[in-house]
Amino acid sequence: MDHHRQAELESESKVGVEGRALLGARRVVVEVAKIDATWMGLVLEYEPFKNTGVPILRPAEGVIEALDDNEVALQNMMGNRFMGHFEARIGGWKKDLAATRAALDAWLDVQRAWCALEAIFVGSED
Repeated sequence: MDHHRQAELESESKVGVEGRALLGARRVVVEVAKIDATWMGLVLEYEPFKNTGVPILRPAEGVIEALDDNEVALQNMMGNRFMGHFEARIGGWKKDLAATRAALDAWLDVQRAWCALEAIFVGSED
C-alpha cells in the first residue's frame, strides 16, 4: 500500500473515532436536556383531606414515573464513555433525584400514617 493511501485510511479512522465521540457526547446532551425539561414541567398537587380540609399530596404517579425513568437514564449515561465532560452535571442530577425520592417517600409514608390516624386526632378531646 502506498504512503498516500495509508495516510488516507488513518485519517478516515481518526474521523470515525471523533465522529463517534461527538455522537456519544450529543446523546448525553440530549438526554440531560430531556431530564431538565421533564423536571421543569412537574408539579406536586394537593387536595383537601375529607372534612378537615388539611392539604394532602395527591398521588404523584407522574413524579414517581419520572424519577424511575430519569434514574435509569442517568445510570446509563454514567456507563457512556463519552460522558466525561458532563460527569458533574450527571452526578448532580443523580444526587438531586435520590434526595427527591427520599423526601417524597418519607412524605408519603407520614401522610399515609396521618390519614389512617386522622380520625383519632380530630375526634380526641386532648
